[in-house]
Amino acid sequence: SSLIAELASAAAAERGLTFDEGMEERLCAYSRAVAHFPTAVKEASPTPANL
Repeated sequence: SSLIAELASAAAAERGLTFDEGMEERLCAYSRAVAHFPTAVKEASPTPANL
């Protein structure tokens, strides 16, 4: 959850976003609930179109 908090902090600073209290725990709970779904992470370089 510290990685989630770090990423949320960076997104908030960069984009002016705010996140609800407990967002890290909800995201961790979601990841545990869908752990059996097949997933993959695709590496990509950010471009202005997908930022």
